[in-house]
Amino acid sequence: YNSLPNIGMQKENAALLQDHDATIERFKSEVARLGAQMSEEDIMVIFFSGHGSNQDRADKPRDDPDGLDETIVLYDGELLDDEMDQLISESTKGTVLIVLDACLSGGFAKDLVSAPNRMGLFSSEEDVLSDVALKFEAGGYLSQFFADAVGERLADANDDRAITAMELQHYIGERYRTDVLEDDKKQAKKTPEPFNFGGDLSYQRLVVDKSIHWSEVLFSW
Repeated sequence: YNSLPNIGMQKENAALLQDHDATIERFKSEVARLGAQMSEEDIMVIFFSGHGSNQDRADKPRDDPDGLDETIVLYDGELLDDEMDQLISESTKGTVLIVLDACLSGGFAKDLVSAPNRMGLFSSEEDVLSDVALKFEAGGYLSQFFADAVGERLADANDDRAITAMELQHYIGERYRTDVLEDDKKQAKKTPEPFNFGGDLSYQRLVVDKSIHWSEVLFSW
C-alpha cells in the first residue's frame, strides 16, 4: 500500500481494509466507489490476504459442478465467488487484476476470469489449502511474492519501468518454484506427521488465469 505511488497508482485511488473495517458491505462499497472512477483504460487491483472457505449450494451449475462455492472470509461473513464476479461485472470498466492469498482460492478462477479483461492470481488450487509462509512471519507466500514483484518492481524483467501480465506471472511462478519448494523441504524435517507435507507443493501451487493478452501492461512508473 505504501508503495502505490512508486508503481503508477495514487493513494487517493485506493482503499485499505483491515480487521474490523474489512466487512462485506465495506468491501463491496469500496469496489463500487473505485469502479465508478474507472475508464476503459484503467486497471483495478483487488488484493486479499486471509482465510478462504467454501459453501454447499443446492444446485450444481456448470461453473461449479462439485456443488461448492468458494469464499473469502471477511470480518462479518463470507463473500462467495459468484458474488465477487457479479460485483466486479457491475462496478468496473477496464482491466481487473484479482490477487487472492487464501485457502481454496483457485476455485475463484472459473468464476472471475471467465469474463474478458481480467487476470487472477490464486495461492492454491480449488479445494486445496494454502500454507503459511513461516520465514516471512506473516501471511502467505503469494502476498510476499506479489509485494516483491510489484512493490519492489522485481517483476520488471527488462527494466523498461513497466510490468506486463507475462512478467508478473513469470516472476511469481518462479518464486513459487524455488522458494516454496525449498521452504517445504526444510519444514518437513521439523514437522511431525500428519502435518509433514514433505515438499508436497499441492498446498502451495500457484494458479494463474487470465483473459487479457500476455503483453498488457499492468503497472508502470
